[in-house]
Amino acid sequence: MIPAEPFDARLGWLQPRPAGRLQPRPAGWLRRGEIHGQRQALWLILAARSISVDAEMRARIEACRDADLLRRWVSRAITSATAAELFVPEPEAPKDA
Repeated sequence: MIPAEPFDARLGWLQPRPAGRLQPRPAGWLRRGEIHGQRQALWLILAARSISVDAEMRARIEACRDADLLRRWVSRAITSATAAELFVPEPEAPKDA
């Protein structure tokens, strides 16, 4: 049975959206989503591997707004034995003399 009204909470019918009423996305929404996703992946990996994270490291992860850095931490979390190994600086590339 199709309800007479466009919305019926019992059946979950949704009201149609008025045509031409699309809202533009705020600037940077995709990047924020990527950062959020990388952070969530990092927490999932750390939890699955039973790697404990102290308050300082937790704050550092939550404060990070660099998707590339978070991606590196996610990659490291896969093989790291401790959370401290996530934050080891990258070795510098050798300089040509």
